[in-house]
Amino acid sequence: MVDLVRPPFLPALFAIAFTLAPLTACDETLDEPCRAVLIESPMELPVRGDGVLLLGDLADDDTLVPWEDGQTVTLADGFQGGYMVTPSVALPMESLSCTTIRLDFSIDGVPMAGGAFTGNYEPSPDGGVVSLPLFALLGFLVDELVGRELTMTALAYTEEWRSEPDTRTVVLGAPE
Repeated sequence: MVDLVRPPFLPALFAIAFTLAPLTACDETLDEPCRAVLIESPMELPVRGDGVLLLGDLADDDTLVPWEDGQTVTLADGFQGGYMVTPSVALPMESLSCTTIRLDFSIDGVPMAGGAFTGNYEPSPDGGVVSLPLFALLGFLVDELVGRELTMTALAYTEEWRSEPDTRTVVLGAPE
């Protein structure tokens, strides 16, 4: 039976759109589109005074619930059969136009490929901004992921400033 509400090709289109998101404008008022700023050593940039970044899950009321070290984070079914976590980040700023969010992570101390994201920021009820969930693909074999320790570091930066990074170590839980 064909799913008329969600065609079978929709997840693939979403994955393609998300992959191209760093190449699209994140603020239409700018003369040039925003792109992920890939800086080799963003930690050398000055810290923005109010740049305390938090890494966690987006709650139903669009606030961020920070991850606590040692908590279990549920794996999500990813596109193309993989498994991922979907953290969000929050900053106490009014705007994150053209800000790059960098995620670096390891599983049981083994570094994995990270990612850099731009766009997808919304006002938070607490006066800051929060990102929509970021997709961090971890692997394709769920049995090899469940129960393992994920250490993730999030960092926000532009060409002029950076946030303080937030690092959390959580345990990966089975998908629901």
